[in-house]
Amino acid sequence: MEEFILGTVSGKMEEFLKEKYQAEQIEPVDYLLYNTRQQVLNLFYPEDMEKITEESRFSPEAGEEESLRFDEMVETFDRETAKSEYTQYRFSRETAGGAKAIFYITVEKNTGFVMTQYEWDEEAEQPEEISDEDYNSLNLIMRDILLTPYSWVENLEQYPAAWERYQTTKCFWDEFCGCDGKLR
Repeated sequence: MEEFILGTVSGKMEEFLKEKYQAEQIEPVDYLLYNTRQQVLNLFYPEDMEKITEESRFSPEAGEEESLRFDEMVETFDRETAKSEYTQYRFSRETAGGAKAIFYITVEKNTGFVMTQYEWDEEAEQPEEISDEDYNSLNLIMRDILLTPYSWVENLEQYPAAWERYQTTKCFWDEFCGCDGKLR
């Protein structure tokens, strides 16, 4: 049952991003793909990631050799075992105060996992100071992208893993953005 939900979510995400945010699909940016891969595998394959960490002798203090071995093992697992399929989108937004941000959205199609991020547009002139309201408006976009897919699933609470992810995500973004708790 869970696979049905995740397939539905990832299937609609491209249409949602293109229609609502005029996002364009792009070739994945390496460091964003790396971050998303780590999140996907730690969330959906925690035991396997623990095994890879032990076998590669990776730790925060690991040397270059252990780090490279860990990265190779993770990439191999992701490609051959998890068979992950990543798609990345980009769009830009300007806040009311004139700050210009570029959003990157990475979607893993098999799990429906969505990773959002924005960066300041380095090619654009930015205001001297960026207000809390401007930051909040950008964070509300990320909240919208992360929560909207859950609204596409009927009776979400019948799917424990998806329901728990929704509740955790919603609680975090509602508090972070000071929202009223309504799914938008």
